[in-house]
Amino acid sequence: MFTVLATLKLQPGKEEEAEAVLQELAARVEAEEPGTLAYIFHRVQNEPTRIVVFEVYRDEGAFDAHRRGVLREFLGRLGPLLDSGSTKIEVLERIAGFQRS
Repeated sequence: MFTVLATLKLQPGKEEEAEAVLQELAARVEAEEPGTLAYIFHRVQNEPTRIVVFEVYRDEGAFDAHRRGVLREFLGRLGPLLDSGSTKIEVLERIAGFQRS
């Protein structure tokens, strides 16, 4: 498995618009990317402009397909809603735990 933690910072006042785009993005990823096992957006409590995305892919190839596919299509819509240079992407290495379906 290949796990990514992404942090996005929205421009103040763009939260609702960004949430609609993120909901549409998540639905498309679920429908079109079988190698994406989890794709979950969270708003940080008490920080309405900070979004954390937990992503799990079957393997690194599935992550690359995601970056070249649906995500690329949505970046044009999402980019203007983000604070410039604020996106942080971290690749995680699982050491313990489980997930249930």
